[in-house]
Parts: sequence; structure tokens; C-alpha cells
Amino acid sequence: MRSRDYYEIIGETLKQNPLRSFLTVLSIIIGVFSIILLSAVSHAARGQVLASVEKIGSKLIFVLPGKANSITQFRRSSIYLNSETVKRLERIPGISGMVPQSATSATISYKDKNLNTYVYGVTPNFLSVREYKMLKGYSFDPGNPHTTENVCILGNNVYKEFYEGEDLVGKSLYIGPRGSLCRIIGILAEKGQNMTVDQDDRIYVPLSYFQKKLFISDEIGLIYVKVKEEKNIKLIKSLIKTELEDQYGKDSENFNVKSQSELLESLGVISDTFTTLILMVALISLIVGGIGIMNIMLISVNERTKEIGIRKSVGAQRSHIELQFLLEAVVLTGLGGIFGIVLAYLAGGFLALFLSWKMYFPPGITALAFIVSVIIGLVFGYFPARRAARIPPAETLREL
Repeated sequence: MRSRDYYEIIGETLKQNPLRSFLTVLSIIIGVFSIILLSAVSHAARGQVLASVEKIGSKLIFVLPGKANSITQFRRSSIYLNSETVKRLERIPGISGMVPQSATSATISYKDKNLNTYVYGVTPNFLSVREYKMLKGYSFDPGNPHTTENVCILGNNVYKEFYEGEDLVGKSLYIGPRGSLCRIIGILAEKGQNMTVDQDDRIYVPLSYFQKKLFISDEIGLIYVKVKEEKNIKLIKSLIKTELEDQYGKDSENFNVKSQSELLESLGVISDTFTTLILMVALISLIVGGIGIMNIMLISVNERTKEIGIRKSVGAQRSHIELQFLLEAVVLTGLGGIFGIVLAYLAGGFLALFLSWKMYFPPGITALAFIVSVIIGLVFGYFPARRAARIPPAETLREL
């Protein structure tokens, strides 16, 4: 038989039972669709998370109290950083800037409006280290980093919340349970989300003002260290740990020193693990679909005993019958794979518009999903094809 004859027979068979053919490959369509779409969504989500981490700043090292078994398992410590730690770290060469920071949630009031937000105590160079930009006004006096002046800088969302058509720079608001009066000196440009944290939903005050007048505490919750050259991050991390050991002794184990690149790598590993789990679930659905195809093909073989007998009577060999049914299974799963790919790309385009994400469809995953669908047709179509080819002639003659 010519190859064309096989495909003509398969085409006629599919036309005779279009609904059965569709239901047979539905699980393959869903499986391929899931693999491709979930892979694309995973890549897009990973890109969003990594971009949000990069918004924190670049070439950063984080020094914070608490012991971490991993980047996602963090245990708070009863020992805190302090001004002595800052002085020690300032002596380390290769650092271009450093920002000690304390933070807490608080209610701020402006006129008749109240807003629950986060208050951050920082030093004047936080703009350069954290790579913030001013929308209007000015920052804290860089010539006097220990100023205790009652001034604050509003994050962009806080500014929008209080804005009523008048310039807020120069106006005053109240912060915290003590109702401390604070003069607004600047507004930050929009920074965006940092993973699950809104970097615009906060206000900044001088660290000394935060510690001495606002919340009466000399504790420092976090130190951002910005290095001059990224290649020196490992060395500077080691020097930071040495300084912590000198200051705290054995208690230095209760501090966590992480670089931004380590955070990105850890998030990448988490994303890859999540993607692998998704692909495994989708692969299982394809296998289940293959089992369904095998069952339907076996039913089809029983129903088409007469057709098989006629073909054998006109000279068709076992190999011809076996190849016909095997190709039928492969064509079905191949068509299911193609429909799954098309639907996944359409759904991905819709999600890209709806979520404003940059969707990326890995060509390798798309090709692999299609190849797997074809292989499932070969594997699960083999037994029905073999059975069709080996039906005894006497049994086929009874159907004639």
C-alpha cells in the first residue's frame, strides 16, 4: 500500500466518528495545552519576580538579624544590629554606600485622613543605595546624616492617597501613636512592587529621628551594603561576617548576610522546581490520555472486525493492518498536540494582555510537548494495532 492510501483510510475513519475522535484526543489536547501554557506562565512569573528583586537596587548585600536555613526559611533573632555595627562596616574597603534601616507599621494622619502604612528610618544616602528617584522636593541633608529634624519623604502611593490638588511639600502630617508632627520635604517617584512588598506604600524619616523621637529604640533592623564592583561581593561578604564575629562573638551566627545575586539564584531554583512539578503533573495527564486512547482504539478494533476481514480478503498483510491502526493512533495524538499548542499560544497571548506580563514560550518545551504526544500515540496505539493485525481469519469471516 502507498502512504497516501493509509492516510485516506485514516481520514475516512475520523470523518465517520468525529465526536469520538475529538473525545479520544481531548486529554492529549489538555495535557499539551497545560505543559506549554504553564511553562510560559512560570517563565513570565519568574521574570516578574526577578525584576522586582532587581528593583531593590543593584550590587547589594543585606545584613539583618535572624538565622536562615534557606532564603525562604527565616527565624527572627533577639539580637539586633546597632550603630556600632554600622561604624565597623563603614571601615570595610570596596563599599560605595551603606544604609542602616529600621521600620515599623504606623498610622499617619493628614488633615482628616488616616492611613496605615510603613515608616522607615534611614540615612540620607538611601536614595543612591536603593536607587530611588525624587519626584519633587528634596531629600534629607546629606551633610548631616545624624539630623533629628522632624522631616519625612512620602512614597508615591502615600502621596497619591493624600493628594487633593495642592502641593504637599512643606505641609505637615502626624506619625505614630504619639502623633509626632513631621514636615514633608519630598515625594518619591514610583518604584513599584518588590515581590509582595509595595515599595511606594511607605514614608521615610531620618534614622536618628525614628530612633530617638518617633519609636524610642536604637535597634537597626537591616543594613543595605552597596559594593563598588560586583566581583568583590564574596570578599566583602566575608569581611562583613568577620566584623560581626568580632562584635558579637558566637552570637554572630544569629545574623544573616546575603547578596542580591544569592537571592536571585534562590528564587530561580524555587521557580525551576515549581516548573518541574507543573510539567510532571501535565505529563501524567498525557499518560492518562494515552491510556484512554488505547481503550478507545481497542473498542474500535472490535467494531471494525468486518473492515479488517475485507482488507485481508483482498490481500492486506498483517503488517499493513498493524501500520494502519498504529498510524491512526499517531495521527490522533499528533492532531491533539497541534490543537493543544495553538490553544496554549492563544491563551498565553490573552494572559499577556490581561496581566501585562511578557509571556515567553520556550521552543524546546513546545517541541517536546508535541513529540511526547506523538510518542504516546506510538506507545499506546501499538497494542490495539497488534491486536487488529492478529485477529483470526475465521473471526473476520463471521462478520462478512
